[in-house]
Amino acid sequence: PVYSKNIRIASKYATKHHINLVSPLSKNSSLLKNNPFIFQIIPSTEARINNISKYLSKHNDSINLVIIYKNSGEQLKWVNKFKEDYTLYDSLHLQPDTSVFKIIQYDTDIKVADEQQEKINRALKQKYKNIIYIPSDNEVFVTQAIDKLYAANDSLDLEIIGSDKWINFQNINSAVFNRISFNFISPLFVNYNSPDVKKFIVNFRTVYKTEPTFFAFQGYDIAYYFLNTLRKYGRIFQFCISAKDAFPNHRGLISDFNFERINTTGGFENKSSFILKFNDTFQLENKTLNKKTE
Repeated sequence: PVYSKNIRIASKYATKHHINLVSPLSKNSSLLKNNPFIFQIIPSTEARINNISKYLSKHNDSINLVIIYKNSGEQLKWVNKFKEDYTLYDSLHLQPDTSVFKIIQYDTDIKVADEQQEKINRALKQKYKNIIYIPSDNEVFVTQAIDKLYAANDSLDLEIIGSDKWINFQNINSAVFNRISFNFISPLFVNYNSPDVKKFIVNFRTVYKTEPTFFAFQGYDIAYYFLNTLRKYGRIFQFCISAKDAFPNHRGLISDFNFERINTTGGFENKSSFILKFNDTFQLENKTLNKKTE
């Protein structure tokens, strides 16, 4: 099933008859609660925030970390989640005083635009790598915040982290993204330099006379992973391991699979995602540590 509504319907039948169900597109991990027969491919928002915080905590430079969020219960929830995860990882990986953490509540009201600009200017620091995380997919809010960052001092070292949905925003051009070094998190990444990816594309063209879409790559990865797991462990393969263990990892063409059970009675969520960036030739680079190599 593709949509959450259909997953709820199918999962009842699958659970009753002990049939494993793969959710390929939904990122709603609440569907996994008390259902050990569901495997969610796309990481939830919580898992992505955890990956971002882990990635930033291992940064080698002295960083000035700034979170910009719009005042809403949902965004505040993600801010607190990030702060909790980052504080944990930062204490494990960084020496004292190597990072600075700031949180800005941004107001989109045009009447206080100058005040918001000053607030952002004060948060940014010279002689530090300023990494700005904006946990929002609201185009109006994100565009205003980025405009304020773009208007900041040119001598500042800026790097921003957002979501893959920003790529489709109409009001932000590539020049702005280059100036502020735009990075984004995504559950999918096609490395076109990979021999396996090149081989897949050639074979796909031969059979279907067209180019493979992301769905083609994803379908191949899912089928390859679960058919091999089925062959190795049997029909009810998730009960071959302890509830506390991570499910066997696998690197696909477009996805990394790193499944973990969300609780002792729940299903499995894929925790892997990529931190990506467009380089000077507008090719995507994978910046995530200990992920798929080029």
